[in-house]
Amino acid sequence: GFIMNSDTSISPYDVKGKIDSGEPIFILDVREADEYENWRISGSFNLPLSKIMNEWEGSLSVLNKDREIVTVCLHGIRSENARQMLSSVGYNVRTMSGGMVAWNSVYDIIDVSHGGVNVLQFRRVGKGCISYMLISGNEAVVIDPNYDVNVYTDEAKKRNAEIKAVLDTHT
Repeated sequence: GFIMNSDTSISPYDVKGKIDSGEPIFILDVREADEYENWRISGSFNLPLSKIMNEWEGSLSVLNKDREIVTVCLHGIRSENARQMLSSVGYNVRTMSGGMVAWNSVYDIIDVSHGGVNVLQFRRVGKGCISYMLISGNEAVVIDPNYDVNVYTDEAKKRNAEIKAVLDTHT
């Protein structure tokens, strides 16, 4: 294994924050093309680690040494290898910790309350899945939750509410 620190890694939530704020960031997905085509971060660029290793000089022409690069793969192992290689030749590179698996746990939580009804929308950024929490007083109902129950229980706790029911309209 390897140890990543804040100089060499960046959390998926921090990557999302940079994307949302419009900060210049170049997301370099180093998975193979078929993996990338199946699921990717919008706006990312695909350059497989195998190509970086085999066509070292030619493959790097798409990269800019003046821009922060964040390498991404499924779990973070290939992207850490790519980070080490690119850093060794002067690129400003960090690896997204946990890879696309961790990206799958990033949520936007938006208050979409209307007409006195407290409604929160939970959007799972990596897949686009949407779920909701309705809160009345100190009771909450979750509609169409994702598997990551902590995102709902944590939000309910922040709002001094207890989840009393869960509804699934997708089965």
